[in-house]
Amino acid sequence: MKVRLTIVTLLLAAATAAFAADPSPLRQLDYFKGTWTCKGTAFAMPDAPEHAVTGKLVEKWIMNGAWLQFNYDGMKSKSDPKPMSVAGFAGWDAEKKNFSMGAVCSDGCYSTEMSPGWENDVMIFTGPNHMDGMTVTGRDEFHKISNTEMKYVYQVEMNGKWQKAMEETCKRSGK
Repeated sequence: MKVRLTIVTLLLAAATAAFAADPSPLRQLDYFKGTWTCKGTAFAMPDAPEHAVTGKLVEKWIMNGAWLQFNYDGMKSKSDPKPMSVAGFAGWDAEKKNFSMGAVCSDGCYSTEMSPGWENDVMIFTGPNHMDGMTVTGRDEFHKISNTEMKYVYQVEMNGKWQKAMEETCKRSGK
């Protein structure tokens, strides 16, 4: 009996160590969890002039930790009378071995993008963005500045070149 318990104990310890050594890739998204206050610039585009933007970003794990849900709500101001709101999810695609992100916007746009994960302190998602009756390739960049601050840059590919559409600095105001 004592020998069996020792073997079972050793097997359990080995399994626990294996799980601890190989955490789920989803844990790379833990950085985003929490409430963030963002400020920055929406750059001039064909349908809007350059203007200041502010917003609140809330990210939390849902569905037993399988998805990171995010909600960004832009704040109405004199310079931004029709602020953008975005809702979506980020997760792990086990088949393709990369991160996936899907989002919908208050102006009717939607996107599906992929990322290989953090490279140094930058995570970049790219993929089709559908807006204003057309599809463009979009790029969402997240730059870790610290545990409580990140820079967000959104770009679209136009005529073979990346054009910056928005840039914000976000500060974590709560977990």
